[in-house]
Amino acid sequence: MNWDELRFFLAVANLGTLSAAACALQVSQATVWRKIYSLEQMLNVRLFDASRSGYTMTAAGLQLIPLAEQMALTASEIKTAVQEGAELTGTVRLSAPEILATQLVTDIICPLNKAHSSLNVELFTASPLASLVARDTDIAILVNKSTQEHHICIAEYTLPFALYGTPDYLTQKKQHHANELQDHLLIDFEEGGEHLSPLGWYKKSSGMIRVFRSNSPNARLAAAKNNMGLALLPCCYVKKEKGLVKVINEKEIGALTVYLYLNKKRERLPHVVELRQRLKINLRRLLLG
Repeated sequence: MNWDELRFFLAVANLGTLSAAACALQVSQATVWRKIYSLEQMLNVRLFDASRSGYTMTAAGLQLIPLAEQMALTASEIKTAVQEGAELTGTVRLSAPEILATQLVTDIICPLNKAHSSLNVELFTASPLASLVARDTDIAILVNKSTQEHHICIAEYTLPFALYGTPDYLTQKKQHHANELQDHLLIDFEEGGEHLSPLGWYKKSSGMIRVFRSNSPNARLAAAKNNMGLALLPCCYVKKEKGLVKVINEKEIGALTVYLYLNKKRERLPHVVELRQRLKINLRRLLLG
């Protein structure tokens, strides 16, 4: 199997269109189409269904993704092994929402540090979009698309959300005959934080009583754990929290689209390439929890 064709397959799978994949890979759309067509011919299956809105993966395409991602990881490990004598150095500036910070440190940044102790990663969570505008970010994870010309979107992912509460809170509300969503108390985002939740959530939750608001996911999580009400949180963020249960699951709530951006002027620097590769390989698994 041609690894180059799988690389093009992953680009289209992550970005959804030939044009976006071509831009990220710095080739023509025709080249991307030829690579995908060649891979489909070799496998004798259709991997994508084309429409006006972009490319949607078929069942065969979905099955191929984990295998292709594993090959990408293997390719990265081979490259690292070959270059072991040349230690990576320098600083990579990464911007991401605070709600993803812990998972990024645990699953990506710490393993990177073990492999390349001389490489320094700076993680900023205050305002990823603002740091992108200021041009001081090498890689950014955003929940909104950016129009900044100096950064390019290289992948898109989904971040599933669910509504969580404690068993004690739910028992208490059940005693008061709280059978509908509007009967519950809500721990919510700050005013104007609609863009931080899946589409349709604010309409669904409009009848709930908002007892606490915060732009800090840690504060909202703490409030939920202390029985203040129900909180909408990413599934990956609370996967290790044993004191919370899902009240409404991710299939009903939906997901937020997350975008991975790369600074075009620094994209070829070895230390930036290394972090970018690790993010592209691991982000989907990390976000799905």
